[in-house]
Amino acid sequence: MLKRIYSSLPSFKPVKFHDGLNIIVAEKNNPLSGKSTRNGAGKSTIVEILHFLFGGNVDPIFKSKELINHSFSVEFEVNNKDFTITRSAKQATKFSLRATLEEQEVNRVYSKTEIIDLLRREFFWDMPETVSFRSTLSYFLRRDADGGFLEPTEFVKQQKAGDKKKTLSYLLGLDTNLPQEWEDLEMKTKDLNSLKKIMKNGMIDSIKMDSSYLKSEKIVYEERVKNLEEEIMKFEVLPEYRNLEREANNITNKINEITDRNFFLNKELTVLDQSLESEQHISDKFSTREMYEELNILMPDAVYQRFEDVEVFHESVVRNRRAYLLEEKEEIVGKLKINHDQIDWFAKRRQEIMVILQNKGAIDQYSKLQDELNKLKTSYNEIVKQLKTLDEITNIKTELTTGKTRLIKKIRDNQAEQESLIKHEILSINHTLEELYGTNHGTRFSIDVNERSGLVVTLSKPDKKSRGINNMLIFSFDIMLIEMNKKLGRSLDFLFHDSHLFDGVDTTQTRIALLLAARKTNELNFQYITTVNSDIFSLISDELKQYKVELNLTDIEESGGLLGIRLQ
Repeated sequence: MLKRIYSSLPSFKPVKFHDGLNIIVAEKNNPLSGKSTRNGAGKSTIVEILHFLFGGNVDPIFKSKELINHSFSVEFEVNNKDFTITRSAKQATKFSLRATLEEQEVNRVYSKTEIIDLLRREFFWDMPETVSFRSTLSYFLRRDADGGFLEPTEFVKQQKAGDKKKTLSYLLGLDTNLPQEWEDLEMKTKDLNSLKKIMKNGMIDSIKMDSSYLKSEKIVYEERVKNLEEEIMKFEVLPEYRNLEREANNITNKINEITDRNFFLNKELTVLDQSLESEQHISDKFSTREMYEELNILMPDAVYQRFEDVEVFHESVVRNRRAYLLEEKEEIVGKLKINHDQIDWFAKRRQEIMVILQNKGAIDQYSKLQDELNKLKTSYNEIVKQLKTLDEITNIKTELTTGKTRLIKKIRDNQAEQESLIKHEILSINHTLEELYGTNHGTRFSIDVNERSGLVVTLSKPDKKSRGINNMLIFSFDIMLIEMNKKLGRSLDFLFHDSHLFDGVDTTQTRIALLLAARKTNELNFQYITTVNSDIFSLISDELKQYKVELNLTDIEESGGLLGIRLQ
């Protein structure tokens, strides 16, 4: 039970609570003040302080320059033990605890983790590690700023599905392991989607998400890798490979040069042969005397003597020319023989080099073979990897299908085992709504399971547009939660609703709800705390004035709020 909230801030108005129903009334005359919890009467600030002291994050209000150096404290009793927790935003990681634990006075500083662990043990003795203490507490301390008054089954707007299912399972007395198992299956679904993306982004463009295709590719690449590995094993590196390769190229160039020279020498030889043949022909046919006699021309012998001298001279010239041509021919023939001998030698040497190069290779060729092998191995490993991924996808699909079927059955079995609890929860909400709206309220609370989301907890409302009805559904749901908390033997025994709960609610329903809360707190021994604006309370105060907390809050003046000051 909450006893008192106070602060080191001198202007702060301490809040003292009593047993049962606590109604904090605030005078609200400034219509603009309600737009900010910082500058209004401070009704919502009470909830923020409780969250702050019970291990919540630091709201910006506590970091303001007016509050940063001040601490806040809460006194409460649980399991017949008194506790006081103090915390300041300036030293937000430190929680000062004063209490009597195991018959010993404790006065020490706790970390955030330690204080939450302590509160978990004291408030919810049977809470498993998979359930969040902060989430569970938030159903009993709803905050309008978080969207806590939008949906009965959620304490925050768009609450995470996994957190919601585990927390509600705990609060409703169901097996909390089943939502955790469902969350694990959901994670496997995400893993499945991630694996599919990996397959699509594979290194080998041609790979398809087909097991038979991948297996065939694996066999093909295995053979390629094996063959190339064998080739590399047989490969011998020749250090002088490049020198021999250059020598072979030079020999080829030299053979080509000699062949070109032989071409021109053979042409010269042909011309010389033709010249020699022509010279022979002229020498055989030339006779001056015969030529003139055939022409019937008679010449003196002196003339013929002169012609004969010319003929002798001509024959001498021809002999000399033939001798020269024969020398030229002999020289060319000699050169051709030398060239042919060189070609034979070069060809033989080149053949020797080629035999050497065929059996051995250069280091860069070896490196190229190694690079090619690495590429093949990379492709092969990618195929193996994708084949493994595809197998994982198949296994996960099978596990998801069979796992969800099995888990849905387990959830249904658990609900069947807890039928009496579920019946109590349904009737609790129904009885509250019947008191508020009569037997024809048309609202149903259900706990079920479906294949898409697992556990489903819903509180349907006939008029989704009515904020007042929606808020009364939240009231009914939360009254059921605190009732179940007591029924299940848990120690948290307070429920806090600020005035946002009654926004849009008819005064008659507000009165009925508060009277019901007063009766329930008496029957079940818990504490219900709420804040109400003075204009509403004035209409219902005759029956409820004994539950009013001695605290004067107003937004008329700057000092009238809970903090006693206006924040800048």
